[in-house]
Amino acid sequence: MDCYLNHPDNVGRDCADSKQLRQFFTQPITRKLRRSDGTISVDGKRFEIPGAYHHLSVLKLRYARWDLTQLNLIDPNLCDTFI
Repeated sequence: MDCYLNHPDNVGRDCADSKQLRQFFTQPITRKLRRSDGTISVDGKRFEIPGAYHHLSVLKLRYARWDLTQLNLIDPNLCDTFI
């Protein structure tokens, strides 16, 4: 192990943290915003969309199927926004 770690041609690299790994394995979806209450539904769970995005009729999202505690709202003009 010492030889590997101290070798000048060491090509090892650090593993991504759990937050980065979660983002790597998200899948893209699109949903229509419900105008009546400003929500969307994903896999039977309802999410409230921030008021700043109520002008959008179709939302592009990324989410992890195994973890519905948050969605990534993809805004073409900005970086990812977490809701």
